[in-house]
Amino acid sequence: MQTSAISSFLRNTAGNTAIIFSLSAIPIMLGAGAAVDMVRADKTRTLLQAAADAASIAGATSGKTKEKDLNKIVKDYLEANGAQDALSSVKKIKQNLDKSKRTFEVKIDGKLQTRIMFLAGITELDIGAKAEVNIGGNGL
Repeated sequence: MQTSAISSFLRNTAGNTAIIFSLSAIPIMLGAGAAVDMVRADKTRTLLQAAADAASIAGATSGKTKEKDLNKIVKDYLEANGAQDALSSVKKIKQNLDKSKRTFEVKIDGKLQTRIMFLAGITELDIGAKAEVNIGGNGL
């Protein structure tokens, strides 16, 4: 009697669609949420790149060569362009004036908190931007 109840249950196909839908809804929602977080990450990366570009041009054209002066220029431009507000945490802001190559480089690295991907265990995304400017003329 118990065997016939089990075999009857296994042959019954009523409600399969609801079960399959409910099991597949979670990964589909996580995929859609991941897409939203990735679009936010791409938008943030674009904002950081624009800020790094502006900061590198400002540093290269400032005529300053002291690390302290260049650091202030870079931080001011990054702040004015919203780079630090876009990230949940800034890991590193680095600028480098290479007099022999006549270049000025700005690099910013940070983390962006996820809004939906944390449900899948991904709480932060690494975001970064780098800009390098060649210095022409008699600047150095």
